[in-house]
Amino acid sequence: MNRRRSVSDVEETAEVQPTRRRALRRKPLAQAQQVPVALDSLMLAVWSPQGSTGRSTLAAALAHTFAKSNVRSGHVLLVDADSYAPAQHLIHGANEITAGILAAARLIRQERYLDQEHERVTLPVGDYRLMTGVTVADRWPELDDHASSLLIHELGQRASLNIFDVSPELDPALVEPSLGIRRNQLTLAVLQRADVVLAIANADPVSIARLIESLPRLIEAVNGRIIIVINRMRTSAIGQNAKRQILEVLSSQELAIPLEVVFVPDDPRACDESLLAGEPVTLHRNRSAFAKGVRELASRINSTHVHTARAG
Repeated sequence: MNRRRSVSDVEETAEVQPTRRRALRRKPLAQAQQVPVALDSLMLAVWSPQGSTGRSTLAAALAHTFAKSNVRSGHVLLVDADSYAPAQHLIHGANEITAGILAAARLIRQERYLDQEHERVTLPVGDYRLMTGVTVADRWPELDDHASSLLIHELGQRASLNIFDVSPELDPALVEPSLGIRRNQLTLAVLQRADVVLAIANADPVSIARLIESLPRLIEAVNGRIIIVINRMRTSAIGQNAKRQILEVLSSQELAIPLEVVFVPDDPRACDESLLAGEPVTLHRNRSAFAKGVRELASRINSTHVHTARAG
């Protein structure tokens, strides 16, 4: 039986103002831009179907936004868990690329993951830390089912908020024949245990269609709350009343979950300049329309989070 749906809309009005490019340093936000966040070991997964949806850009911006609102630094950890195409090291302009997630998984398995090791395998980025992903494609088998479970459990003890940037692939039956290892085990393990899952799509017909096609499998894989995020919100690809059209299409799908939708405005200039600078958009262009949309999204995540036991 389907539960009652509710729709949450996000305003997309914010003035874009130029800011200077800087290295990875903290920029002060005005008090009005702070997001009140009450974090208590929250696990957030950021997922999207195939296509360039800006998923990793959103994940990095959320990490920065939540970290700025937390009392103490280091309580937010961003984990690049996309074993197909990791991108967080690029978004953050990391000069030295190390497979932080593989090193962490190995140390955890050996029961040697102490505080100093956690500091060593993660990178400090302002008020949060980044764990880089599997940058060598053929090393993904090191994150098998057992290693993934241990990793997720251990990282949950290290930060108030863990944000996992995961791959689009959801097929549980995809197995590497020569190794007998499930290819998508890390993504599926994260989605199963996450308190909140963000399902990202762009405001265009192709991306929305891919999202709708993937939603049944996503819902089956997730035990927590799902929030649909329409990124790059604009009318040029859909036409007039674009938000209403998107909401009507999503409402017609008879999803077995409450329908929660948040819109993040299209802001290519802010995103491009931030990528060039190697900084999250909310750090480099904190007054941009995109940054305002991310802060609205962070508030929505906080307001919808309920403390439930994780699976596994």
